[in-house]
Amino acid sequence: MAKKRKPNISIFIACEGSNTEPLYFEKLNETMEDHEGYPYAITVYPDKDVDNNPKTDAIGLINVAVEKKEEFDELWVVFDKDGYKKHKEAFELADRHEINIAFSSISFEMWVLLHFERNNTSYPKSANIIREKFLTNEKYLDDYTKSGDYNLYPKIQSRTKKAFENVTWLRNWLKSNNAQYMNYMSNPYSDVDFLVKKLQLDDSIYEYRELNQALIFLDVEILVSYVDGEVVVRIINGTNTSLVWNEFNFYDDKMIQNQVVNSLIQPGDTSENNLGTMSASKKLFLSFRKLRLEVNLEL
Repeated sequence: MAKKRKPNISIFIACEGSNTEPLYFEKLNETMEDHEGYPYAITVYPDKDVDNNPKTDAIGLINVAVEKKEEFDELWVVFDKDGYKKHKEAFELADRHEINIAFSSISFEMWVLLHFERNNTSYPKSANIIREKFLTNEKYLDDYTKSGDYNLYPKIQSRTKKAFENVTWLRNWLKSNNAQYMNYMSNPYSDVDFLVKKLQLDDSIYEYRELNQALIFLDVEILVSYVDGEVVVRIINGTNTSLVWNEFNFYDDKMIQNQVVNSLIQPGDTSENNLGTMSASKKLFLSFRKLRLEVNLEL
């Protein structure tokens, strides 16, 4: 029987909460660590069996991570905005020590909510999300609690890809409404997906755009627009090599592929392909290498 390969990248994750967040990442780790060749050895703080009186504020957590710099290859701090004031100082301290932040506003529950729906509501507290979305109304998680050993991750694991898509939609909405937005100044906001994608070995790049909103990916500009009632995709090749149109795969919202005319796009050239009316589809999905782009076709 072959031995498991020893993980070669150690990651320390310091979490603000003493229950929800640490248990979420512990269960995610348990799910992933049995995968053959999984490269990460993960330590989550606080550990109830080890850490007495753990730090609960952002700057305190970052200082805990700083103390671990010689022990781990990668350091993350997970915290939110709920009731905390020194976010600017926290982000500056983390940047100074090259510590990664997974941040949510107003609370970690916004990240959880994005597993179920697209939401840009500015909730005043985590309790509002829990009461209005999890326990009543939609009842997404009607047994949800922040205390004890509530096992969140298995309940939402199957929806993680949807959360990646929804959080990308949210950040695009924020940028469209305020190009100068700061993560710690915004409500709602989350970028927990960057850490979760890493731990789940998902190297796809999820992006969302509206019609006529350009995206630049690996020096390739992609723009989807309506021309005379038909969907037209424009590609500007900013690379130093030729592209082939069939590298770009297009699907409607029923995931039916739309074939394109195959041809070369030379370096520095602009090329367009007409996808037709796509009248029954509200969305266009485009895949190109690691890019997974969703475009809203509704005007």
